[in-house]
Amino acid sequence: MTLSLSSFSPRKTDKRVTSQVLSQHAAASDAGKFVKNLLPDEAIEPTKKLDGEIRQFHSDNTVPWGDDGLRLLPILRYDPYMEKMRQNRAARETLVQKFLENYQRWVENAPARLSGLFNSGDYPPGDVAAKKFQFKLQCQPVPDAGDFRIDVPNEELDALRRSVDERVAEAAKLAHQDLCRRLGEPLAAMVDRLSQPDAIFRDTLVGNLREIVALIPALNLTSDPQLEAVRQRVLDELADYTPERLRENKDDRKAAAAKAQAILEQMNGFMNGTDALSQAA
Repeated sequence: MTLSLSSFSPRKTDKRVTSQVLSQHAAASDAGKFVKNLLPDEAIEPTKKLDGEIRQFHSDNTVPWGDDGLRLLPILRYDPYMEKMRQNRAARETLVQKFLENYQRWVENAPARLSGLFNSGDYPPGDVAAKKFQFKLQCQPVPDAGDFRIDVPNEELDALRRSVDERVAEAAKLAHQDLCRRLGEPLAAMVDRLSQPDAIFRDTLVGNLREIVALIPALNLTSDPQLEAVRQRVLDELADYTPERLRENKDDRKAAAAKAQAILEQMNGFMNGTDALSQAA
């Protein structure tokens, strides 16, 4: 899966003002720049906030595939993922429509708002501004080493197939490490906060752990039994602790911290010292 979101950018570097400020302070040409807000915050913040939520959902429900922005979506998560993305697209289109309905008004108010900083050339026509908003979601199957229909010498074809097999194997390894990291981080946070008797914590201390535990069955691409055993141990030993219970009972805080630490140590054992997990612990 690849996800790409883009919007109209309300921020623009003012070269004229930048030059004036640098000259006034006798500063080097690379000392800084003046960036002006073409539109009020209310114009783009709702879309920006939703985009952050969409990206987070995409990241939470997929695992890495290489380093080029591609991510793997397990087939078990396909239907709920696509349904949520359809909802996200509709919500974003509503926000974009509201932006476009108010765009001309914001442009008309800009001279009063920006005064000497106003430049009519900074504002494209409404139809051009509309094209700045893009929501692109693409799905493609994982490569299959046996699916080559090209006329090349056998030795080259074999090399291509090996390359695909190696990438799939490396992606599975990367996905496994990412999943362990995503489980290790909330466990480490629990150890850190609950080991301090009077430390304040948010409900997400428990909620984040519950979320990743719920996702592991679908995201465990290799069906790793050790990772599944850790997930089950989290459910057995930590699932009953609520934020309220941990705030009110110091003995429960101490016990939960100890259990989380023991689970982290178990994970470190089968991850062979993976950096991300070792740092989390």
